[in-house]
Amino acid sequence: MDIVVREGLAKLFLHLLNINEDWEQLPDCGNLKHFKKGKMIPASAENFYLLKSGIIRAVVTTAAGQDWTLLYQEKGCIFNELGALQGGIEQLYYLCQTDVSVYCFPGELLLSEEFYRRNPEKAINLITTLAVKEAISYAYTTDVACADAMGRVCQSLLALVNENQNQDVFSPDVTQSEIASMMGLHQTTVARAIKELRAKKIIGKFTKKRLEVLDREKLVQIARGGKQGEELLLGRIHDN
Repeated sequence: MDIVVREGLAKLFLHLLNINEDWEQLPDCGNLKHFKKGKMIPASAENFYLLKSGIIRAVVTTAAGQDWTLLYQEKGCIFNELGALQGGIEQLYYLCQTDVSVYCFPGELLLSEEFYRRNPEKAINLITTLAVKEAISYAYTTDVACADAMGRVCQSLLALVNENQNQDVFSPDVTQSEIASMMGLHQTTVARAIKELRAKKIIGKFTKKRLEVLDREKLVQIARGGKQGEELLLGRIHDN
């Protein structure tokens, strides 16, 4: 199993790679299918998949209708095992970030006692996979998901800063709409947060070609505590 980190905003999310590569060695490896970039695959009970190539993103839709990224998976990873085991998950779907090729298995295979008797190593691998994803989900909910909108915007900006050698002025190659999509926010919410950060001179210009960070300390503080962190920081500055 490999856990890798990608560039840009994707640095905020873990990428799993080759966690289930041995599933390709099954005598009947399933039907090979190809999906285009942008294809949405529902978390239905009918099938689960093994990625042969490409990248998929697991996305959950909240009760408020926002789409939050949970995890990226690359080649050698199974996905939608939860949908198969739980009879489908309406709020979850998988988005093809690139063109992908997948082996398609019947979901009922994961409910077959005979399958596990014949392939005990797959049972152990599946349990390990579920444990890893549960740990990632827990870490996510205590970091990105628990931050308010301002905190999530600042987290994304800091991820871009870190990706660009901690420079205060650089070309992020990321738009505000992309931040909104990645962080589960509406574009107007992100635009409002950016406007507020600029008004308080925490950042300057922010376009796809140029991001200016004017006050790194404040940006970090708000990223860690959202509005509350900002209020605490401003209170400390005022007291001093």
